[in-house]
Amino acid sequence: MPIIIGLVIAMMIVSVIIAFIEKSNIEKSNYSYKTTQTRVQEKSFSSPVISVSAKQILSDFNSNEVRAGDQYNGKRVRISGCAASIDNMMGILSVYINSCGGDFDIDYVRAQFPNRAKEKLSRLNKGQKVVVECTIDDGGDIMGVAASNCILK
Repeated sequence: MPIIIGLVIAMMIVSVIIAFIEKSNIEKSNYSYKTTQTRVQEKSFSSPVISVSAKQILSDFNSNEVRAGDQYNGKRVRISGCAASIDNMMGILSVYINSCGGDFDIDYVRAQFPNRAKEKLSRLNKGQKVVVECTIDDGGDIMGVAASNCILK
């Protein structure tokens, strides 16, 4: 049990650090959300959205980050899983999605949302099954898979 508590605390500390680092990127993203959203919608017509479970995308990045990066990075992906956490850390709205494996499921997809999604996110509960559509930014690092410009489906 102390190991689990230590891992949770370490994840929270790393999340705060990453939030500081990514805050400027998110602010830029929120500022240009309408433009980005238009580009995403146009892109979705030319390339299909990839559907994958949180378990599968996390496994893909854990098995081979280079291959998974080629497969997912920069693409729109519809991810299904369970909401491990719903956060508004320093103005960054995030849902951490795992594979519904319970307390020992420590890998997750960090899905970041624009500020206008706050009302929908406020209705989610920890442990609830979710489906999100996001652009994958990066994966395989300590913080799991990073996704942005997400939409709750």
